[in-house]
Amino acid sequence: MSKKNEPSPHPLDTTRRRLLFRRVGLAGLTALLAAGLLLAPALASQIGPTLTAVPFPWLAGALDALGTWWDSLGLGGQIAVGVGIAALIALSGGSLGLAFGVSGAATYLLDHSHGLASFSRDPATATPAATWPPPPHKAPSSTSAISP
Repeated sequence: MSKKNEPSPHPLDTTRRRLLFRRVGLAGLTALLAAGLLLAPALASQIGPTLTAVPFPWLAGALDALGTWWDSLGLGGQIAVGVGIAALIALSGGSLGLAFGVSGAATYLLDHSHGLASFSRDPATATPAATWPPPPHKAPSSTSAISP
């Protein structure tokens, strides 16, 4: 039996090594996040004028392009994409419920990407004007159209 305070028999299982791996991983994730946030607008402006609308040029253009691609697939292609996303998640170790959940959310967002693009361009025109309080409900008239 091994005691709790004995060092690990494996030389690679050290606290310093685990901390080093965590720091390298965190640095890599930070670099990827910075690259995504800083390089994406620059790359989008080089792709074309559809990705340069104000105020979120690259996001609105990318969502519109994604929506155009999704609309061009047809029903069979859209189902295949949904099943493919679910299969990738299930085969990579995710549960079947997670696979269907992520696939459903992804296909919902793909189906509504044109609306998301217009919302990212101008939220005021993309959403209907809400009135509060709601207008009063009209009471039904006392006269009936059908007489006995």
